[in-house]
Amino acid sequence: MSTADLLISADSHVEVSHDAIKAHLATKHHEEYDAAANGFELRKMKGTPAANQAWKSVRNRDDDDDPKRFSLTSRPGYQEGGARLADMDLDGIHAEVLFSEVSFFRYWGDLEV
Repeated sequence: MSTADLLISADSHVEVSHDAIKAHLATKHHEEYDAAANGFELRKMKGTPAANQAWKSVRNRDDDDDPKRFSLTSRPGYQEGGARLADMDLDGIHAEVLFSEVSFFRYWGDLEV
């Protein structure tokens, strides 16, 4: 494959657990982090925004070759690096830009600092 033929995904997502994040966060901030994450979960329980609902419906269509392939939580590559590489090979992707599902903008309003 030539350089001109390389496929790069510029908007992929990966799950990173709160525990993994807290492993790199000073212990003194853990309580406030947990409170902010819980605040987001409470807001989310009130209803998923329409944009997310639309995205889910497109990804769960019956006419896809393999609907489970598009289900974020059913693919090991959503959480595991080696499995992610296998998914990239399956899709013919040479490189990816990954964004964590744990996004700071969801929690910053709940932080006291």
